[in-house]
Amino acid sequence: MRESAAGDPEAFAALYDRLAVRLLGAARTMTGSAADAEDVVQDVFVDLARGRARLAAGRPSVSGPGMAAHASNDRRMRSRPQAAGPPEAQA
Repeated sequence: MRESAAGDPEAFAALYDRLAVRLLGAARTMTGSAADAEDVVQDVFVDLARGRARLAAGRPSVSGPGMAAHASNDRRMRSRPQAAGPPEAQA
């Protein structure tokens, strides 16, 4: 995982091959939707590729399902309608 975090494309591909199916299953359980699960897995790997989820070396608490849970929660928060502001501001 360190190599993929450092930008090695072959290591990133190996990481994808190793985690994608497991992440997809975890994401499907979390979201209840195959399409949403695919989006969650994509979000996880885009974040990894961009270096936002660097998988801090040596942190065993970072797991595939944990990353999927985080991405699923992020996606859910982004899809919620945003409040227009306090009621007094809408009048």
